[in-house]
Amino acid sequence: MEYSDEIDQPQNNEPKMNEDMTDDEKFFNIFYNEEIDQKDPSLEGKYIKFYEEEIPFELRIEGKKPPNDSIFVNLIFKILIDSLDNNFSEVKLEIVCDKDLFFYYSTEINIDIFNKYKMKQKLLNKFVDFPDLLAKYLDFCINEPKNYLLVFNIKKNKNAIMELYENLNIKNAEVLSLNFSPVTNDDIIRKQIIYRYKSMKTIFNIAKERTKIINDVLNESDPQLIPLIKKGVSKIKIDTNIRDNLLVE
Repeated sequence: MEYSDEIDQPQNNEPKMNEDMTDDEKFFNIFYNEEIDQKDPSLEGKYIKFYEEEIPFELRIEGKKPPNDSIFVNLIFKILIDSLDNNFSEVKLEIVCDKDLFFYYSTEINIDIFNKYKMKQKLLNKFVDFPDLLAKYLDFCINEPKNYLLVFNIKKNKNAIMELYENLNIKNAEVLSLNFSPVTNDDIIRKQIIYRYKSMKTIFNIAKERTKIINDVLNESDPQLIPLIKKGVSKIKIDTNIRDNLLVE
């Protein structure tokens, strides 16, 4: 399996989670790794990564009966563009899930498709502003979950509709609705699974290495803190909820 390692990405087009990050923040943020990011198969060909974050979704699966008709899960949302400096002609959106490596949805939006959305949903922004505004609202969903909600509706035919809602107190108002399709190309799915598996393995190794560094420093400076830290960590509950496997049923 080959990946393109040479991808020119100016600083202002890196994922937003990496922007303005200090060296200390990079050290403690185990998910920050430029080498991992550059090997993302989503970037093969013409695309440049504009945004990538893990975002809470309400997942609804058509045909599922209560209480399993609605599941809350974190999904990774990517915004990819095919050019820089607002000269892009296509925006590609991808949604994947770390708990289900076969969960892989995407959609491609050019100016014609965007104008259809604009007319049907009475959108006010221009196509050139679409990636920025979408990223802004996705961040709202992360930082203000009581005010903004993303819903991913999977139909019986496996196609899906992503709906973005804003809480207006009186009701939830739909801000945006986009159509997604499951990725069915076996080669693309295989590349994505290999990439994400290697990413998680690399992130684990980074976390393990940095934990050892912190442990060594504490051993030298204040060894009495280590038992307290271990006691606190042992109380943390890890979510092993396997209901997320319902995503591919």
